[in-house]
Order: sequence, then C-alpha cells, then structure tokens
Amino acid sequence: MTARMATMKRGRRLGVVGAAFALATMALAGGATVASASPADSALADALFRDGKALEAKGDHVAACPKFEESYRLDPKVGTLLNMAACHEEIGKIGTAWGEFNEAAAEARAQKTAARETYARKHAAALEAKLSKVTFVTVDPADRDLTLQLDGKDLGSAPLGTPLPLDPGPHELVAHADGRDPYSTRVTVPVGPATQTVTIPHLEKSKVVSVAVLPAGSGAGVANGQTTTSFSGSGTPGVDQAARPGSWHKPVGITSLVVGGVAIAVAGTFGGLALSKHSDGNDLCNSQDQCTGDGKSKQDSARTFAAVSTATAVVGGLGVVLGVIFLVTTPHGDPASASSGGSPSQMWFRPSVARGGGTAEWGVSF
Repeated sequence: MTARMATMKRGRRLGVVGAAFALATMALAGGATVASASPADSALADALFRDGKALEAKGDHVAACPKFEESYRLDPKVGTLLNMAACHEEIGKIGTAWGEFNEAAAEARAQKTAARETYARKHAAALEAKLSKVTFVTVDPADRDLTLQLDGKDLGSAPLGTPLPLDPGPHELVAHADGRDPYSTRVTVPVGPATQTVTIPHLEKSKVVSVAVLPAGSGAGVANGQTTTSFSGSGTPGVDQAARPGSWHKPVGITSLVVGGVAIAVAGTFGGLALSKHSDGNDLCNSQDQCTGDGKSKQDSARTFAAVSTATAVVGGLGVVLGVIFLVTTPHGDPASASSGGSPSQMWFRPSVARGGGTAEWGVSF
C-alpha cells in the first residue's frame, strides 16, 4: 500500500467513527510521506477545493464539506485536511473535526511546517473540551470476543471498554459473535461535553436447522446410487420416526419457506441499493463516461449490490420451491397408515463434478 493510499484511508476512517483511533493514526503518520497525485486527480482536487472555499464564503458549510472530503481523497494535502476539519467543526461534527485536526498536526510535523502544526494542535485542544464520548461495554464477560460495527464500518473488538469520541446525533451499532444472533441498536449521542455508556446484552445462541448430505455409497440414506439428504431435528414423542417416512418434511418445509422469503426480501433490498448507487454514480460521470473517483466508487458498489441481489434471489427462489415440495410431500393421517401405505416419498440429490465446474440434479419420488 502506498503512503498516499494509507493517508486516504485514515481520512475516511476518522470521518466515520469520529476519530476513535486518532492517537494511533498520529503515531503512524509521524514518519509518513505523501506521494504526489496524478495530474488529473490533482487538477480535479484543486477544482473541488476552490468550490468548497466558494461555498464556505457564502456560509454554506454543509455543501462545502463534501467538496473538501473528495478533494482530500484525490490529493491528500495538509492544507485540504485543515480546511476539511474546520468545515466539520462548523457543522457540529466535533468528534470528526477533532480527529482530523490531530491528524493534520501529525502530518504537518512530519513535513516540518510548524505554523500549520501549531494551528492544528490549538484547534484540537479547543475541541477536546467539547467532545461527546461513548463507551460500549458487555453485560457478560464471556461476550468479550464479539465484534462491533458502527454506522456500517467494522471496528473489531478493541473499542470495547474504551471511550470513543463520536459526533453528536444518531449512530447505528451492531454487535456480532460467531454462533450467536447479532444485536443492533441506535445510539443517540448528545452534544458535548458529554459521556455515555451503552451496555450490549448477552447474545443468544443462533437457532439453525442442521442439514447433512450423505455421499453415494455411504450406506444409510442412499438408494440406487443417489445421494439423499438427512435432516436432524426433534421427533414426535411416543412415535417411532423410522416408521414415519417423511415426518420431517413439514418443519423443514416451513423453515425453507421462511428462509426463502427472507432471502427474496434481502435480494429486493440489495436490488434497490444497486439502482440507487448506479443512479448516483451516473450523476458524477460525463457523457464520455469519465467519472470522478466518487462516481467510480458508487458504480463499483452498484455492481456489488447487484451481484448480491442476484445470488440471494436464486437462494430465495430455491428455498421457496423446496419448502413447497416438502409441505406437499408431508404424510397425512394416522402414522401407522403412513408407514404401511406403499412406497414413501423421497427427495434425492445427485451431484456431478468435472474439471472446470459441475452439475447437480435433484427431485422427489412418490
């Protein structure tokens, strides 16, 4: 990774989480040197910077800040970072501005520009007394291995127990842990100076249906060289499950329908996001398909969301189809008659793997 890319990523991170790790960034920035931007990026960055200054002069700081942000992303200069920090301070993003002033001070020190370093440190010190800090803690010590996601950005587990400087306003928190259901909540941060503690409850173990695929030739569950599926779950009290072929169809069918429906809903959500990102990206491109850096990023995001939408739609459709099949083949009536009424229904799955890909066949025999 080049030094320029590292600088760009630092700026993005500070803007998202209110400079929670500003001190670590300052330590890293002490020995960094900034690579020159390409002529095209430098020219675009200069134009955006000038637009930002013009908007500031009119008092429109809300519109000016994104100009400085994109200018800094294209060509990360200390002067642009200082203007971006001052702009964020004007619109009340105190945590973000504090982190950016600290980063600018570290970069100015590395570049031996004492005036800018002094200016940045003075503003950072003034903002520190206005910070709003939030501490995330767990109610159960066993949950210390969970990871945090704040406003869509992964923070890992390190921030647990550490006061984080955040911008005033709403923030979306999600806590994850392997094998457990995620926890999500909205945290509203007050205007500083303020401190706040958010307690994350114990995460419950995930409830899933276990599905095992038995290979051909393994014995049980295999007929005529076909691979059949074996589902684990609780049986009906007092009834011999071996004497009730297809007794597991109904619960698995309902589960498949629910999972399929959720997957289709997710596919629709990502499809909408893909259309939105594609439209936003087109607005940042000219008639010759020349796009700004932000435009290219939005178009890449649109393609990613479209791929996720397609994949989840396929999974959802398959889940609904399988759910219907399982429900249709659920035995009805007396359990004894179900076991003595001739050949039971059976679902079969037959994979075929070859160089460069493979195929799979599945169906239901009645």
